Amino acid sequence: MGYGYSKRSVDNNHSQIRDDLRKVLGFDNVLDTHALPKFVDLVVGYKGNNYLFEVKTDKKNKLTKDEQKIKDTWQGQYDVITTAEEAIKIMMCDNPPF
Repeated sequence: MGYGYSKRSVDNNHSQIRDDLRKVLGFDNVLDTHALPKFVDLVVGYKGNNYLFEVKTDKKNKLTKDEQKIKDTWQGQYDVITTAEEAIKIMMCDNPPF
């Protein structure tokens, strides 16, 4: 018996972004949470910080109602990304290598 959750669609670039981030940061630092209802696609831990990332194939793609609600109410970091490089840039801005 299900819990009334509808299956969320996965953007075409989701797996590639997840895998690329895991190659750089390690498997345990990149949690794939896209299957959780009403939550972001990826949670990444880097240098003591947690990053919430919503994956989209294009920045022009609209957030769903639930995604927009998280963006509007979450008081921590939240970003929409289309590549692993975008996620790394965001994390590096918070944690300069010097």
